[in-house]
Amino acid sequence: MTLSVLHVGLESLAVRVGGLNTYCTNLVEAQRANGINAVSTWVGGVEPYSEALSEGSLWRRNCEVARVVRNTKVDLIDVHFAPHALVAVASGALRHRPMVVHFQGPWAAESRWTGGSRLGSLVKRQIERFVLRRAESIVVLSYAFAEVVITNYGVRPERVRVVPPGVHLHTSTSQADARQRLALRPDTHLVVAVRRLVARMGLDVLIRAMVHVPTAELVILGEGPERSALATLIESLQLADRVHLMGLVSEAERNDWLSAASLTVVPTMAHEGFGLVVLESLAAGTPVVVSDVGGLVEVAEMSSFVASFAAGDVGELAEQILLGLHQQLADPETIRQSINGLSWPTVAAYFVQHYQELLTRVEEPRGVVVLDHTARLSGGELAMARTAEVLVSAGRFTPHFVLFENGPFERELRSRGITYEVLPMSERTQSRRRENIWGGFMISLWDSVTFALRLAHLLRQRGTLLVHTNSLKAFVLGTVASLGQSWRLVAHVRDLWSPPYLSAPTARGLRALLAIRTDAVIANSHVTAQAASPDARVIHSPVDSSFFAVPAPTMSPELRIGVVGRIAAWKGQDLMLEAASFLADVPFSITFVGGALFDEAGFETQLRKAAEPFGSQVRFLGSVADVPSVMATFDVTVLTSRSPEPFGNVVTEAMAAGRVVVVPRQGGVLDFIVDEDNGLFYEPNVASSLANVLRRVSSGEIDRNALGNRARATAARYGAPQIATLVESLYESVME
Repeated sequence: MTLSVLHVGLESLAVRVGGLNTYCTNLVEAQRANGINAVSTWVGGVEPYSEALSEGSLWRRNCEVARVVRNTKVDLIDVHFAPHALVAVASGALRHRPMVVHFQGPWAAESRWTGGSRLGSLVKRQIERFVLRRAESIVVLSYAFAEVVITNYGVRPERVRVVPPGVHLHTSTSQADARQRLALRPDTHLVVAVRRLVARMGLDVLIRAMVHVPTAELVILGEGPERSALATLIESLQLADRVHLMGLVSEAERNDWLSAASLTVVPTMAHEGFGLVVLESLAAGTPVVVSDVGGLVEVAEMSSFVASFAAGDVGELAEQILLGLHQQLADPETIRQSINGLSWPTVAAYFVQHYQELLTRVEEPRGVVVLDHTARLSGGELAMARTAEVLVSAGRFTPHFVLFENGPFERELRSRGITYEVLPMSERTQSRRRENIWGGFMISLWDSVTFALRLAHLLRQRGTLLVHTNSLKAFVLGTVASLGQSWRLVAHVRDLWSPPYLSAPTARGLRALLAIRTDAVIANSHVTAQAASPDARVIHSPVDSSFFAVPAPTMSPELRIGVVGRIAAWKGQDLMLEAASFLADVPFSITFVGGALFDEAGFETQLRKAAEPFGSQVRFLGSVADVPSVMATFDVTVLTSRSPEPFGNVVTEAMAAGRVVVVPRQGGVLDFIVDEDNGLFYEPNVASSLANVLRRVSSGEIDRNALGNRARATAARYGAPQIATLVESLYESVME
């Protein structure tokens, strides 16, 4: 049976060429090409699959939409402009059919940017909120707008889907042909901006930047209320001979301008959900410069041919334009290939699957709010992200992260398809170290209580059913926020609640807090569980699947030793250098992978100085993005931690890569390392013991390949799907 969908749009492309209208039209046509019976209704519809709405008032259009929705026999309604669906939703015209709403921008907030009244904006926001909160699924183009619909409109996170738009990849023309049609000189340095002429688009910033780019011409395509002000600015800066406001043009001419351009610029100041024109420019083979606003940040991550600048910074924008105009870039086809996965057929295929899920599911996924105080790329954060990705795919629980700071972990979550928001914590609370956690609480008690109250308010707004705390600070603040609340609370203990990691009084206080409110406890190893709670369920951290693809090590005349992890005194990198002093008879090299945080910079300086006598035998790579590729250059990976590791993520990663792992006989590694079977033990903090083990590996006494193969087999038990199944089972038991 053919799936049928009614799309409720804003306007036909025959009325106005704009981002929302272009997206909606392209999606409808791509779905029709994919076998879906997709029809539409929008203002001025002249397409054979569309029913036209009048250009009258919003109320009149609402009534017409309600009539079309009620009378059109389709399986599902897909709304692209929420205000058009107000009457249809309120009057019951949907007739119990699922509704998807595409959110492409805050209508109310945008109206304020264009001079609308505060009252008018408030009314518009309530209209949007009414429709959005009644949809079975909200589709946004970026995680920036996912956060907007969740935080500003109260949409439940588990209903939000982030789906980047598509683009036509095979309809571009060459730059030379486009310039010939537009009567441009072949050698022109041409900058193009395709934007509505409204204040939030930042076109005044772009025009001012052109003062510093004297060899280039700027063409602005679009119309809007700021035209007069922009024209005046151009005249005042004496740029009329090379900055041109072209107004609205046909879609064909617009595409020619994108192909003819040397560079396109998207200088938006606010409310940019994605920037479809960025993809259109790349599809035309033209590089792009974008501001660091909203979804544009995410677009810049998708292609190396997108550069960014700080929104509103005229000088930085001028620098990026000059760089883009004069550097040697790849050919247009290479630029197009950078977004090869974002075709409209691919997007249409996703929606076929998504619509079918909405129509056939028995129950809606349950939301889980994951709390984490940090946005750094630490082991616990990466482990939870891997688990959450599998949970999202399984469809029974949908994790949504609340982070207490901004940082690189946001990008990691985006790459794995996980929604998140940031609730900023005060610097005093964020910087408090575990060593003085209770003293710190007395000093900044007001900060902590205030934050816990804010967190409790946020969790109530999200309609939270289950909270999962993923770090020590998140546990403390999340537990306080949960006092007197009805949601379930799961505490994930990833640290050793015992000396020397925590003082005895601090550990007792944490265990007391655990007993007061927590419904379930997850520990990442048995040693962690023993220190935290006798009722803790041990669920180990998952291994990133990319490590299993690392090839077996090749033969080398020297023993290539890798030490991976953040440089810190308790991580014991200096122990590796002490052991190296016992290996004068062994050919070896040591590579340290990882950097130091600010408060450990002194230790890193000492470590580098201690490494100087070894010369080129020791190198420091700092933080690296592709750890599996670096690990492929090692024969053996050494864990040097002075204190017991709660689990040892880097150990299971090295095992997954088939490397010989040498670890101290303590901590969480005791859960999965069997000496001389899948790894090798040395006595903790004893450099001579570590050196003796490494000498045995170098001499050939240890069969490296056999041990590495058994290590890889052990690590396979800790894949993200297996770990996520255990977490899902715990969630189910807590929710019963």
